[in-house]
Amino acid sequence: MALPAISISDFVGEIRLNQDQYTAVDLQQLIDAKYPEMVRVVLGDWAYLEISESDPLPQKWQDLLDGVAYVDGRGVRRFCDGLVKAVKYLLYPVLLRESNWNNTSAGNFHNYNENSKPLSGGSMAVLGALRNNQAVDFVASVYRFIRENSQISTEFTSQTDNNDNTYTFEVTTTKYLAIGDVVQIGGISANITAIVADTEITADAGLDGLFFAQPIVWHPFAKYEMPLPLLQKNSGL
Repeated sequence: MALPAISISDFVGEIRLNQDQYTAVDLQQLIDAKYPEMVRVVLGDWAYLEISESDPLPQKWQDLLDGVAYVDGRGVRRFCDGLVKAVKYLLYPVLLRESNWNNTSAGNFHNYNENSKPLSGGSMAVLGALRNNQAVDFVASVYRFIRENSQISTEFTSQTDNNDNTYTFEVTTTKYLAIGDVVQIGGISANITAIVADTEITADAGLDGLFFAQPIVWHPFAKYEMPLPLLQKNSGL
């Protein structure tokens, strides 16, 4: 599955762009080229590839990309702005600069008509810096979402030995848990083989006859080795 689409028509409001039929095509090509690069920078190659190859897209990636309200480990309600929104604001300075030019067979020309005047270089720099600073905050909300969901645990109300190295547990949440994930059940590692959403899970522990202690713990984002780079705001504003 490809990343959620970003099109030139999404750049409205405070990230609106001046465009015509010629620049729109060029800008869309630039979006298509830069969008995956920015996701890789923020999340790393492993996470980017899983997002690109997953169909359907797991809920954890949908929430991270689109944005979601959630409750953190202290019981505080928070909002993840979503990586798609962050990318739009990161792209804006580049698109703003390019939208002031037409690329034609005769060369590059400023977009200009009798009723308007292109933004000066200084004005574009200020606008670009403002949107970049907002993007840094949006990315920070994505990283906070990752941190707050880095470990999820639940207690089970029953456990059943299926006599084939697997065990079924009744649970109250399966948030961001997927088949194939490794969980710790009372300190014992097991691989998830089946899930009934927010009801039960089945896990392969490799042995029969085990009795598990509480709780069940999993780490939705642990394996991806995300770079979590420190993006910088423009302090000159």
